[in-house]
Amino acid sequence: ASMGGVMTVAYMTEYGYGKLNKCVFLSSAFYGAKVVSELFKGRVEARPEALYNFVYDNFGGSGISRFFIKTLARLGAFRVVSSVLNAFLNEYKQLFYDELLKECFCHTLSFWALVLPEDYDDCISYIFGDSMDENAEFIAKTDKLQQMMAGRDALLKEAAETGGVQLHIITTYNSAHVPLYPSAVLNGDNGLETAYMSGGARVADYGKALPDEITNSGSLYVSADGVVDASTCLFPDSTWFIKDGPHVGFSYGTDCADFLLWILDYDGQ
Repeated sequence: ASMGGVMTVAYMTEYGYGKLNKCVFLSSAFYGAKVVSELFKGRVEARPEALYNFVYDNFGGSGISRFFIKTLARLGAFRVVSSVLNAFLNEYKQLFYDELLKECFCHTLSFWALVLPEDYDDCISYIFGDSMDENAEFIAKTDKLQQMMAGRDALLKEAAETGGVQLHIITTYNSAHVPLYPSAVLNGDNGLETAYMSGGARVADYGKALPDEITNSGSLYVSADGVVDASTCLFPDSTWFIKDGPHVGFSYGTDCADFLLWILDYDGQ
């Protein structure tokens, strides 16, 4: 669950999969996370669309509130608020990084496994800058984590296809992210992005649908609402998408929990 996906990849990298019968990734960060990549690159930004999505998702529960939020959007309120918020973020960005992010997150080793490969060098440069030498030992460990993640796909496919490991991926969608990074417009579960939790699905931005050529293709891998195309997933036939599901927190007695328990108990692919 969540960061446990990275721990599982680390276990399998170090010890193999000979003792594993089944592996269920639940709202898992095993494929990285765009939010970590962008924050570690210094990309803190509030975009009007992401701000609107977040407000609509969290406060648009009734017809009246949805009408009010949409009216504010048409009047340009979210552009104004985003402008003010960005001015505040720019003013205190360095303090935020120096006093909070670098201390609490950037020196937590496991988060570096979530940095996407294409962003890794930029993230290292931004976070450590002129202090590369004094952080050389730590950076050597982040390098090793990135090497581990680079071998992830081949390792998991080998485990599933020749090692007999039953692999299932459960991911959720249709929640907006906290609007503090550019890619907060992506669809997710208010914590991680669905495209990465699912191991590479094509997912429309929050509140939108995929292009017509995908939604009208007749593919069994396209969700009925036209938001998700699972055909590009690492394991398209054993990846499950739950609309409006929470991040990890499948409370006992709910449909989500019953589904998870069924997957855990089911014997086979």
